[in-house]
Amino acid sequence: LQTIRSNVSSCLFETGGILGSRDGISVSEIIMDPNDRETYRCCYIPNIRYFNQCIEEWNRKNIVFMGMFHTHFHNVSTLSDGDIQYINAIMRAMPKEINKLYFPIYMLPQNEMICYEAIRERNNTSIKNDVLEIV
Repeated sequence: LQTIRSNVSSCLFETGGILGSRDGISVSEIIMDPNDRETYRCCYIPNIRYFNQCIEEWNRKNIVFMGMFHTHFHNVSTLSDGDIQYINAIMRAMPKEINKLYFPIYMLPQNEMICYEAIRERNNTSIKNDVLEIV
């Protein structure tokens, strides 16, 4: 949470990053989107090429991809239709052994995290609120 807070506090809304884990249980790694391309401030468009390279590097280091986060602005704490469609596309693309990923929203300027988890059950994905636990 502190890593995200310190990296997005000066950013505009609709930026984000990927989440990874060394133990496969808790998020311990975060890579921010470098935003080195044209961005659209009404939606977050991740730098997929960059993130896929990062995930390949994580795989070599036994770091597990756990999901991704992005920022919203002005008290928007819910996932948009586009967010839900993107989460579903990611879940469909994941190997079958990956059945849960996390997709928190970090709200600016109030610096609050709202957590969502996507769970794959057979061929369906359900998305529900999750509790942020800081350990």
